[in-house]
Amino acid sequence: MDINALLESALSVPVAPEVEGSLGVVMEVLARCELRSDPDTPTASITLGQRRCVLRINEAFIAEQVRDPMDALFLLAHEAQHVVCEHGRLPVIPGVPESVINLALDLQVNGAILRGLLELTPGILGRLYRHDRYPELLLRPPTDLFDKLAGSDPEAQVFSGYTMRDLAGILDGDPLARARAEAILEAHLSRLAGVDRPESMVRVYLDGWCQPQECRSWLLRFLRLMSRDEHIAGWRDITLLGDHRRRRDAKTNRWSRAWGWSRCRRADDLVLDLEPPPAVLLERFQSAAQRAMQPWLEKSEAPPPVSSTSIIPSPGRREQVLRAAGITPIVYHHRQPTQPEPRQMVHLYLDVSGSMVGKTNWYGGLTRVLGERLAEPVWTWSTQVEEASRADVLRGRVRTYGGTCIEPVVEHAIEQGFRRVLVLSDGEFGFESDRLGQAVREAGLELVVLLLRGRRRPTSLEHLEHIAVEVTEVRC
Repeated sequence: MDINALLESALSVPVAPEVEGSLGVVMEVLARCELRSDPDTPTASITLGQRRCVLRINEAFIAEQVRDPMDALFLLAHEAQHVVCEHGRLPVIPGVPESVINLALDLQVNGAILRGLLELTPGILGRLYRHDRYPELLLRPPTDLFDKLAGSDPEAQVFSGYTMRDLAGILDGDPLARARAEAILEAHLSRLAGVDRPESMVRVYLDGWCQPQECRSWLLRFLRLMSRDEHIAGWRDITLLGDHRRRRDAKTNRWSRAWGWSRCRRADDLVLDLEPPPAVLLERFQSAAQRAMQPWLEKSEAPPPVSSTSIIPSPGRREQVLRAAGITPIVYHHRQPTQPEPRQMVHLYLDVSGSMVGKTNWYGGLTRVLGERLAEPVWTWSTQVEEASRADVLRGRVRTYGGTCIEPVVEHAIEQGFRRVLVLSDGEFGFESDRLGQAVREAGLELVVLLLRGRRRPTSLEHLEHIAVEVTEVRC
């Protein structure tokens, strides 16, 4: 099948009158496209030009995978929907593989097509993506997944036999049905290899397929829930229905400004919509942080609150009883907690380099573990140290300068006169240990390093032993 045959086949599909408007949008986009046969394109791709779009199609792929007019219409509508959603104008995100972004955008696009244009699921999705393999099952619609599970799971039979449009309406209008569907899919995902957070994946899976969403907000949510090293390691091998190139000169367009980050020289300011860290990670971090800080905070307790009296009202028990009895107190008793002494507080340095992109989303939740022991400002670093307030860290507002160098951290801590600092990093950096170790010893600096490591990262800590009094690893 060549490109012309693909177009003719797609136009032969009968559509219901209520979706003719959606089909008209697809045809309008295709009318503005320059079609090219391109053997170097794995499947298909569409790019935005100044006035026209360029649609590239691998004719060998469509000859093998496009079996009927429904497949043909779906493939063309898929590419057109990327233009409608303006995916080509999204900025490139430093440190996030293109395959991850393309998977997220494909999921959103496929859901929009099956909810608004096609009644039946095209067979091409079943041939490309297996329902029992992660992460490719994310690109298989929930309707197909429930139909597959219905044979072995009586609970799944409740949701089998629906179209995507009907299923989306049920899940959107009935919270109990949504919770039931999530439980069924979560049980299925928990049995698959490579899945350690099925509850998050189920949420993002159903949202992507069943809910209309603005592309920027959707992509932020997808990355927040899914972009961790163990989840994206095998995603490059998945066949996607397009390679959707985005602009690399995106700092002046409206998507970049609304996104909240821009490329300025070598600096990238990325703001993400954050969520609390997973409970397991939070528990492990708290335990590791306590071990890392034990030499500093051992046997130290918060100072007792300060008691005072004044004429300013205070909701103490004594005053409440008096006022209930109709007596207005002359003075009120106050008990105000006192801040920890500076020597009992921790100066925190957060690694915001590119290799930490998947973990910086958790910094806000992890920072709360330190509570009042956290000294302000917080310091962020990649190749240089910058000041950040607690509010910036909680919002995820971090700035990176590309690489990773530990030397600026040590130099900055010594310059500030700090006696003890806590460094959070993944350890992906090198340095001249003799020179740096001597500077640390001469300054009497106590450097405690807390490493957030992927499960497959090397475990050698030898390069840190020359400068740190303690190194603690957290596998996440």
